Amino acid sequence: MKRKILWLMFSWLIVAALVLASCGEAVPGEEEEEEEEEEEEEEEEVGVPQYGGTFTHLTMRQGIDPKTWDVVFGGSQSYTAPYMPYLIVGDVEKYGPRGTNEWAFQTEVEVPEQFIKGDLAETWEITMDKAVFHLRQGVMWTGNDHIGMEPREVTADDVVQALQRAITSPYGTASYYYVEDIYAEDKYTVVFEWTYNFGWVLWFDGMLAGIFPPEALAAEGGLADWRNQVGCGPFILDNYVEGTAATYLKDPNYTREKTTINGKEYQIPFIDKLVIPTVLDEASWVAALRTAKIDGDERIKIQYEASLAETCPELNKWKYLRGSNYYVVLHCDTGKWADRDVRRALMVGTDLWALAKAVYFDAEIYTDFLYGSDMFTPLEELPESTRLLYEYNPDLAIEMLADAGYPNGFDMELYMNPASIEHSDLTAFLVDQWAKIGVNATLVPLETTAYGKLRINRLYTDAYMDAEANSSLALITRVSDNSQNSTCFSDPFYDAEFAKGAATIDAAERNTIFKGMIQHYLDEVSRIPMPTCYYLSYMWPWVKNYYGEVEISCITMVPVYSRLWIDQDLKEEMGF
Repeated sequence: MKRKILWLMFSWLIVAALVLASCGEAVPGEEEEEEEEEEEEEEEEVGVPQYGGTFTHLTMRQGIDPKTWDVVFGGSQSYTAPYMPYLIVGDVEKYGPRGTNEWAFQTEVEVPEQFIKGDLAETWEITMDKAVFHLRQGVMWTGNDHIGMEPREVTADDVVQALQRAITSPYGTASYYYVEDIYAEDKYTVVFEWTYNFGWVLWFDGMLAGIFPPEALAAEGGLADWRNQVGCGPFILDNYVEGTAATYLKDPNYTREKTTINGKEYQIPFIDKLVIPTVLDEASWVAALRTAKIDGDERIKIQYEASLAETCPELNKWKYLRGSNYYVVLHCDTGKWADRDVRRALMVGTDLWALAKAVYFDAEIYTDFLYGSDMFTPLEELPESTRLLYEYNPDLAIEMLADAGYPNGFDMELYMNPASIEHSDLTAFLVDQWAKIGVNATLVPLETTAYGKLRINRLYTDAYMDAEANSSLALITRVSDNSQNSTCFSDPFYDAEFAKGAATIDAAERNTIFKGMIQHYLDEVSRIPMPTCYYLSYMWPWVKNYYGEVEISCITMVPVYSRLWIDQDLKEEMGF
């Protein structure tokens, strides 16, 4: 993305130089005319916003039918986010493609702290012992005739009761373990007493942190019933048919946000109706997109790229990396795996690029997470000893194993879950690869429940296949004494650097510490990263003001939904 920006700047400088060289002294009035022409060209390219129309979209979490609407107890945030507020949210307008383009908002789950803004919160202060959020005044709950609730102002007490419920829930107890107390200091101020946690953003911009009024919880059926929902977002939940779709209407009284397009300010949202269908199988997702039953789908596998290009060449397409990755987890405190050189030899003897092509068609070999963030180091910038690990060299791998005391290789077990097609494809490839360097891997298939127990209790001998989310929170699972340290890897340097970074409030300073720590961790090879596959996000051309975003905060696309519009004339011209 930075390369694109630099190229555009360079192109602009060349054009500017040619104009200055050829035009001489400007004629009065010419500059104004040129500026007007440029504005007209930009407006024509972006389009003039239109109000009205219906937008139907399949989300990243498509196929999850909300049996309950209670996000604290299993509900899907994809369905509640259009109306449910949070304290904070990703600032897609300032930092995304509409603004500075510093963050593409194509990373699933986590948005770095420097790219967030307030949603219900207007400002906040973070210290080691507390977080203080100052709420926007005048934000109104829509009310709900079904439960007899009139519209009223959102207060700090509403936030406290909602998040207190989340914090004390079974899942929340583990997620918000660092929060000691929460209370309303006054009508518009919420205070969290805590022991600072560097991952606080993830738990406040999504996941369990949706805020609702106590009237919705107290109604018969509580938050589990879709008819009881009350929010203050840009949309109002209008209808839900299990197994079919959820339908939302534009809130005519929503005034909290505006957007600027071509220098003009507009009230959002533009669309009158949002529809999130429930489509449970992959073939149906693609068919719905192909026939324009939906306006877009943000999670299409790369395997469908060629056929969609052939049947629907008009579709706009964006490519992004999946937000989780598979790893071969090695038992680093057992026998041969305690030897760093053995672990490194196995990775050098793994052809990651061939694996990427064989299993995923198109993928990237990425070093770690968060891709594109300032704690991420591109492969070409890693130290030479670490880059070596990503360059397939079976002869070197054999030599390294011999030097480590295994001139004839060795036998090993690789645990996997055959219920996962990806597990099966990856592990079959690895068995073939490693045989070439004398490592004879035997696959040990386990059904899902047994596989889960193996992971939690570390009941494996050599290695197993595992997945990990593209989130900085995973850094803590690599600390020596962490209960989720599945590799049993123990490293004093990593532990010390993590402790230092985790106690650093300034995000830029913290990420510098983490960046060096991650580089060190990669060089140790406690696990072998598999290629990261691509997904595709598609939109039909009549959807305007969309730039390929897939997640603006944890499990929400609403800030984009409220800013896009439907070119209804173009849709009709295209026969839909």
